[in-house]
Amino acid sequence: METRKQQTIEIALHMLFWIIVCICFCLTSLLRPMAMVYWKEIVSTLFIGGMVYFNYFVLIPKFLLRGKKVLFWICAILLLIATVSAEMLLVDSDIHKRAVWLHGDLSPYYSTAPFALLFRDFSFFICFLLLKLYHINVIALKKVEKVVTSEIYKLIIISSSEKPQLIDFNDIVYFLFEDGEIVVTLKSGEKKQRSGSLSDIEKMIPSELWVRVNRQTLVMRDSIVRYTPTAICVAINGKEVSIPYYFTKQDEMISLLKAWNSDLYSPDDSREEKPAGEGQPLSDDLKRLLDYLNGHPNASVQQVAKDLYLSTRTAQRRMTELRQLGLLNSSKKG
Repeated sequence: METRKQQTIEIALHMLFWIIVCICFCLTSLLRPMAMVYWKEIVSTLFIGGMVYFNYFVLIPKFLLRGKKVLFWICAILLLIATVSAEMLLVDSDIHKRAVWLHGDLSPYYSTAPFALLFRDFSFFICFLLLKLYHINVIALKKVEKVVTSEIYKLIIISSSEKPQLIDFNDIVYFLFEDGEIVVTLKSGEKKQRSGSLSDIEKMIPSELWVRVNRQTLVMRDSIVRYTPTAICVAINGKEVSIPYYFTKQDEMISLLKAWNSDLYSPDDSREEKPAGEGQPLSDDLKRLLDYLNGHPNASVQQVAKDLYLSTRTAQRRMTELRQLGLLNSSKKG
């Protein structure tokens, strides 16, 4: 489903690009001084599009990727010449009409226009060639990553500022999708960032090694120390951290986890709602947050989220719950 969505988005972006190119050609282009009707500019755009996609889907896979570089460039040059010739033929009748009307010699146009068109079309050719090579490298990297994760149980972390790293599955506590990136939290408390989505992680790592706790979080099972009616508790650098379930799927999550390991279940976390001041028990999550805020009364939401390994949204929600219970001064930040 996700692959189909990505393909749809990519096709839509390509179509938008060529629509913009077509509009630009209709307003001003190398053919505009001679082309007497707009549809010829549209046809010229189709010629260029046909040229770049023939190269994209045929010449590159058939020749360039198979090591036949000389044959590839011979075919590419012939394709470019054919495209420029088709564009010139498209406006040839218009050129003759203008020559008659203006009583002028348009031979300079004939001598310069083909070279200008060749340069323009070659620019499109190179841009799409580079785009294809980029896609090929991305696909190849994903295949390597999939082999590595399935064969040696290690995850590749690629960062623009660091060298690629291999992280053992046993060192990972959970994955958090936040701000368009995946944050990988390790048992030492260290955090790594990588691109992609949690669906990508689910495909790479064997399903028996992880559990999807909520929309943003995927937890490695061997890092779970216990689970309650509302959250999974994991160990990070000697500290216990709670990660809440989907609010509407708590019972489903408990059944799933009990089938996996019933010994880790802690039923102490009561979900009964009682008025504040009448002995209402706090969940482990709220107790931990309250203890932290008592020790850091001026901490911001961002600082709370960072220190307690929470997303900013989760930290904000739990602080709101404490205010509603009358346990947190409304003047505190957040």
